[in-house]
Amino acid sequence: MEEGKKQEFLKKLGCEIANEEADILQESSNEAAEFSGYERIKENLIQEWENTIEKEEPVKIEDARKRKESGKKRMSKKRRLAFAACIAAVLGLSVTAYAAVKKYLIQDKISDGGVYQLDITPEDENQQPKQWRPVKITANYIPEGYVSNNADYKEKFRIYPEGEPEFGSEGLTICCDPIGNQNIEMRGICASEDAVIGKYDAKILTSFAQDGSQYKELLLFDSENGYMFTVFNTFSQLSEEEIKKIGEGLTYEVVEDADFISTSPKDESMKEVPRPIILAENFFQIGEKKQDVVASHPDLLDFDEQSKALTGVEYTVESIEVQDTLPEIDWEHGYISDTLNENVQEDGSLKPVKVSYAIVDPDTENVKVTTEEYSQKYVAVKISLHNPSDIDLTEYYFQVFINRLKEAEGGYMLDEEYLTSSEPLYLDFQDYGGKSCYRMNLAAGETRTVYALYLVSDKNLDEEYLTFNSIGFGDGSTTCWDNYIKIMQE
Repeated sequence: MEEGKKQEFLKKLGCEIANEEADILQESSNEAAEFSGYERIKENLIQEWENTIEKEEPVKIEDARKRKESGKKRMSKKRRLAFAACIAAVLGLSVTAYAAVKKYLIQDKISDGGVYQLDITPEDENQQPKQWRPVKITANYIPEGYVSNNADYKEKFRIYPEGEPEFGSEGLTICCDPIGNQNIEMRGICASEDAVIGKYDAKILTSFAQDGSQYKELLLFDSENGYMFTVFNTFSQLSEEEIKKIGEGLTYEVVEDADFISTSPKDESMKEVPRPIILAENFFQIGEKKQDVVASHPDLLDFDEQSKALTGVEYTVESIEVQDTLPEIDWEHGYISDTLNENVQEDGSLKPVKVSYAIVDPDTENVKVTTEEYSQKYVAVKISLHNPSDIDLTEYYFQVFINRLKEAEGGYMLDEEYLTSSEPLYLDFQDYGGKSCYRMNLAAGETRTVYALYLVSDKNLDEEYLTFNSIGFGDGSTTCWDNYIKIMQE
C-alpha cells in the first residue's frame, strides 16, 4: 500500500464528504454534535482505500462514496454533522465554509477592490458573550531582529524591527477578542487560505499594498475557549513561515481583575452595504460657496451646538492647479508629510507611482491583483473657509480628500477598485502642530484661506474629485452626504 496515495485519497474523500455536509451544518446552528470516534472514522476511510485498490482500474471518488452509502440508511442530521467534523479533525482539515468546525460557522468572501468579509456565527446562540474581560497577549516567538512591546491589555500589542519606532510603518499589530457572533471587514486582501497553525484553526490572508507587494496576515481561532487572534501585518519583511511561527507561539491570559467589556450586537451576516449615489446637486464649481449637505437637513442634526456649527462652515474653492513640478510651499511653518518628501525628486518632479487593484473572476472566484505604473502630478488647491456662526470653533477638521468617481445607474459612485492615497500631503497651517495636522481653529465670523497640496497619478485624472464632508456624516443609505468638485476643470 502506497502511503502517499492513501493519504491523498483520504484527503480527497474527506473533503468531498465534508463539503457535502455544508448545507447540513448551515441548518444545524442549535444541534450540538457530541461524537467521539476519530480513529473509527479513520479506519473506515482506510478500509475504503483498501476496497478501491482491489479493483484493476482506478476508482473515482464519487463512485467510492456511492458504494459506501449503498444498502445503508442515510445518516441523521446530527450524526452527519458530527461525521463531517470528525473527517475534518482526522485529516487535519479546516474546511473552507466552516474553519472552526467545533462550535462556530465561519464564512468568508473577497469582493472587487480586495474587500474581505468574515462572518462568524456560533452553532449555539448562547455562546455569544454578553460581556467579556480583556486578555493579556504573550508572543512566545519573536523573529531575529525584531522586538515586542510586551503590551498590557490596555495597549496595542506590537512586534516591530529592533531600533525602529514602536508604532512605525513596519511591523505586526496583534489583537485578541472573543470569537462571538460578529462580522469583520478588511480591505486590500487578495487571498484567503484555511490552515491549522499550532493549536489554532486559522485563515492565512494575503494582503497587497499600492505598489503590488504582498504580505501575510493571520486570523487564529481558539474555538474551545472562544477567543480569536488577529495578526495585522504592516509592510514587514517577514516570511510566511516566520508569520506562522509567531502565530503558533501566541497565547493569552484573561485579566480577571479588569472591567468587563460589553459585546456589540452583530449586524446582518455578509450583508451588502448600500453605496451612496452621487447626484447632480452634490457637485459644485470653482468660486461657488457651499456647506455640508447635512447642514440643509436640520432634522438630522441631533448634535450639540459646536457640532451643528461645524456643519455650517462655508467653503469656496478659489483655484485648482495641476502641475508637474513642486509649487512654492512654506517648509518652515506648514505641515509636510513624509510621503511628500519621499516622492519629490531633486528637480522638483515626482517619482512614478505604482497603483494596484483587485478584481474577482466571477467564474473561478479567484482574485487577480493588477499593478500598473504611472507618472504623478501635483494638485495645488486654494480654499476659503468661513465660520458664519457666533461660536468659536476649535474642533474643525480640514477633511478634504481626493476620490475617484465612476458612472453608475442614476448618477455616480465612489470607485473603490483602486487603493490610492487621497489625503493632503501639505497644508499651510499647523494650529496644533505635532498633535493633529488637519485640526484648525475658526473664530466666530472668521474667514481663513487654506493652501493644500495633493499627489495624484495621471491615470484617469479626469475622474478625480475633491471631496468635502466636514464631520464625515453618513447614514449607511444610498443618500450621498458629500460635496464634490472636479480636479480637471473644463
